[in-house]
Amino acid sequence: MTALTPVTTARLPDLGPGPELGNSRWLNTDLSLRLADRRGQVVGLEMWTFGCINCQHVIPSVKQWHAAYKEQGFVPIGNHHPEFSYEQDLGNLKQAVCRPELTTPWRRTTPGQPGVRTEPTTGPRCI
Repeated sequence: MTALTPVTTARLPDLGPGPELGNSRWLNTDLSLRLADRRGQVVGLEMWTFGCINCQHVIPSVKQWHAAYKEQGFVPIGNHHPEFSYEQDLGNLKQAVCRPELTTPWRRTTPGQPGVRTEPTTGPRCI
């Protein structure tokens, strides 16, 4: 039998509410998602580009986290921030994310869009 490591908590500063998701185009949902409507929940923003293999490999983990923690309020939101010109095409993005196995709502940002301060990365960022 292995010994369990005691759980410790980290003291993190309160940085206030996250900036609102300022877009109107959503995929995989009929709702316009606002962070203000999700206060008190853990929102995982999956920063992603569909042409990135590492980003694609993270999707199963996000699905597992959602399945495990949705009853406790975990809400994953995919944020597609295109890196290449073919990723900026809405038809290509729809083909990449509007599949039965991807149920996460997705938003699209555009490089240089006012108010967008994101960089493509793998793994969720909780706000």
